[in-house]
Amino acid sequence: MKITKKEKLYIAGYFDAKMLLELKGKTTTSKYSKRQCRLGVTSNDKDFILRLQELFGGNIHAHYKSSYKLALNKTKAVKFFQEIGGYLILKKDKVLEFVDFCKLALRVDPSTGDYYRGTIMPPEIEFVDHENNIDYVKGYIDARVCLGINKNVNKSRNRTRWLPKLEFLDDNGYINKFLKLKNFDVNYTEKSMHGADYKTVHKTGENLKALIKYLLPLTKQHKEQYKIILDCLNGKDPKTCRDLLIESKI
Repeated sequence: MKITKKEKLYIAGYFDAKMLLELKGKTTTSKYSKRQCRLGVTSNDKDFILRLQELFGGNIHAHYKSSYKLALNKTKAVKFFQEIGGYLILKKDKVLEFVDFCKLALRVDPSTGDYYRGTIMPPEIEFVDHENNIDYVKGYIDARVCLGINKNVNKSRNRTRWLPKLEFLDDNGYINKFLKLKNFDVNYTEKSMHGADYKTVHKTGENLKALIKYLLPLTKQHKEQYKIILDCLNGKDPKTCRDLLIESKI
């Protein structure tokens, strides 16, 4: 299945944001390896998950509400990293960890000097320098964005305000740095939930319009949601917009 460089970069950005890689187990001196690998990613965009399955194989499972998860075993993960691994930036250490994992599982038949039949060879990876390539950024932002419309009720003044909101989970500061390079004034703050600390980039209210207009042409997975937020900022009934936004995520 043919895959373009632009698509590789988008997938790399998405996986740098949401890749789940679990490596465990031990190797033995026999030809049988007990090492296990699970590579996965989640998305609300079923078409995107189906495209990944088309390219690399794996199994799709229902995840959370309207979310889907693609799970790849070791063989499929080798195929994935062979194609995409060289474009990963933030998870480069995970790519190298996977290559070492594969190497440790290699076993040679002493009677022939060859690898046992069925041995899974490590991927050959050459890293590509492409920081802030826009196709990579598109994937990373699509994986991290959260759009909403908050209802703020001031009982003492009997007034209700509706605040469109854009937020990115951004523990490593990548999105914050990128948007500031593009001269967008965003807030970067530390938060805590259920004992876990994390960092977010966020912006709310009228000043959000320019940023939404910039991001709308970049997204592949959230165009409908961005358009709803923009409609709200342009004066459409905010309650209607919020209901449409909730419906679009189901």
